[in-house]
Amino acid sequence: MPPLHSDPGKAPASGRLTRLLGFAGPACLVVAVGLGLSSPQPTFAASDTTSDGEKTEDEEADLPTVETIVPPQQQTQDPRHPSGWVSRLELDDLFGDGESLGESVRSVPGVNVQESGGLGQPSRASVRGGNPRQMPVLLNGVDIGAPSGRGFDIGTLSTVGFDHLDIYRGSAASIHGSGALTGAMNLEIAPPDDPGTSVYAQSLAGSYDVWGLGAGASVVHEGGGFEFDASWRTGDGNYPFVDDQGSSRIRVNNDHRQIALVGTGEAGLSGQSPEEHGIDATMMYASSRRGTPGPSEFQAAFSEARTETEHLAFVGGWQQRSIASGPRGLLDLEADLGLTRRSLEYSNPQPFIGEEPIRNTTDHWAADASITAKGFIESGHIVHASVGARVGRYVADYRGGTDSTLEATRFTASVGLSEEWLLFDDKLSLIAGLRAEFVDGRQRVYVPWIPSGGLIWRALDWLRLKTNIARTHRVPDFDELYLRTETIRGNPSLNPERALQVDGGVEVGTDQWPVTGSVTGFHSDIRQSILFLPETAYLYRATNLSGARSTGVESTLRAEPTRWLRARGNYTFTDAHLDATPDVQLPHRPRHQGSGRLSVHLAKLPALSDWNNLRALTLTASGWGRSQVQLDNFGNLSNRPYWQVDLGVEVQPLPWLSASLRFQNITDNRWGADSLQRPLPGRSLYGSIRIFHDSAASKEKTTQ
Repeated sequence: MPPLHSDPGKAPASGRLTRLLGFAGPACLVVAVGLGLSSPQPTFAASDTTSDGEKTEDEEADLPTVETIVPPQQQTQDPRHPSGWVSRLELDDLFGDGESLGESVRSVPGVNVQESGGLGQPSRASVRGGNPRQMPVLLNGVDIGAPSGRGFDIGTLSTVGFDHLDIYRGSAASIHGSGALTGAMNLEIAPPDDPGTSVYAQSLAGSYDVWGLGAGASVVHEGGGFEFDASWRTGDGNYPFVDDQGSSRIRVNNDHRQIALVGTGEAGLSGQSPEEHGIDATMMYASSRRGTPGPSEFQAAFSEARTETEHLAFVGGWQQRSIASGPRGLLDLEADLGLTRRSLEYSNPQPFIGEEPIRNTTDHWAADASITAKGFIESGHIVHASVGARVGRYVADYRGGTDSTLEATRFTASVGLSEEWLLFDDKLSLIAGLRAEFVDGRQRVYVPWIPSGGLIWRALDWLRLKTNIARTHRVPDFDELYLRTETIRGNPSLNPERALQVDGGVEVGTDQWPVTGSVTGFHSDIRQSILFLPETAYLYRATNLSGARSTGVESTLRAEPTRWLRARGNYTFTDAHLDATPDVQLPHRPRHQGSGRLSVHLAKLPALSDWNNLRALTLTASGWGRSQVQLDNFGNLSNRPYWQVDLGVEVQPLPWLSASLRFQNITDNRWGADSLQRPLPGRSLYGSIRIFHDSAASKEKTTQ
């Protein structure tokens, strides 16, 4: 039989010995490495696929069931921490819907998004009561953020060319190391799976003078393939609003322009498929330029403020499955290399404070390298071991009022080990992990240890219980340590943030059930929490506080009673506060929030299914809402509860043509406000037309 493959979410088949061996993870890995390449193929696992590519009945029965909530959102697993809570967003066509990445992410339970000024403006995500600094963003596993600022701005990214986004919540993020204090986001760009050639072109138009174009092509064959995508979008962005005094006003300097290029490819080596033995490479370039409006009361002082951002990333990888195999196990090996650059420039010729024009620039370069070994032991052990290194250089130049320049480097070396024991005929999984890092900063050295543990109990085919615990860590950002501007100062004596992350929950249902759901409870205890606090009326300094706590519940419900009707909903309760102010909810962390989506696939109705030309006709209704949020740390300022409802329609009348319309915020709700008390936009409409050709789909249709 062929060896067991190590796909994420797949565990070795049952029927193995399930006794718990009395040795630790490193010993398991040594045993796996010791198995010779010339040894007989293992006989302890069912094959992944039959000769015609279909899954075997044994594999279908043996694999742990993974809850699927509903596209574009579902639960997934990471083989390094399979008991962790990870949500997946499929990023199929957010560009054509006129939907930002921030709008999509906020539909994930436990995730909060701070948006500003609508499409193209800043959007930052946090999870389980944390802040955006505590949630790094990665591209194919490589950190593309920079150790500075308020956190990664996902509003600068176009989603064209992206496959999906995985959001790690709580202890699941511990595998991403220091920085992932409360969670992590991993964007994935991958070549298409189906052999063939495809091309497409797409146009976008919508409210606030939004225009966009997108195009792409892919070629895939048995030995590999590539895909290339490009997009451009621009918008005036200005919109009317009513201020707190009841006066009608216009949001100004809210324009944006965005360009993105994405390319990815893979090739097999030694006559094997890329998944067996191959190399892959991914490139991303994203550039955005936008106006930067100020608070509603002082728009004139920011009428010429601009922000320009550039992201450049390259990620390359090599993998070899079954590099060593034998009757008792096998070993897979992977190597990855990442190169990233992020630059940002903010300028304001007429600043609100002072008379000198302001021009702040930051530039960050980083290089990553890692090697990962995956061992599968016949006795029921799955081991992941990795070593990695990262070096980064950060330069910041501040001009205006008080001038300053910051240059700093940071070197990080890491070693990670995780192991899963499968017990009692795979009904029970015990997971243990440990990651150690050496972080050499500009003036200080940090040596964090990040332990984690988890448990999965597959009580019944339709009932799974999971629980996790981890001690996470975050080294202060360069801005938190060394920033020195007219009104904001860093603090070189800051201590790292540390957190205890605990969660547990239950998943109910199978892929065949029409209704499935999950409920998760979580607790986050952050020590030495870092905030910029006022020292005087005009000066803020980074400060370690005693801590912050966040406790809550995440719940999801998915229903698919027929093949043409789908529904899903989620609700999150979060009690997040500083230890010093236990009665005040942390700013921008709503106590209650939830979302829902209903999709009706009319083309699958019996009355329309026989119409050969109608490939798709889908109606969607979605809603999102939150309770009141605080705007400061003292409970003096708040923004009232906010909700919105969106409607959409998508139709594919011809094999090569599709079109979509999305009505956003149809009730014209304008109660929402961002962190500067700027209003969010009201009702808007976006439309898209897509022309495409897919030889794989055409061949499938002809065969049918």
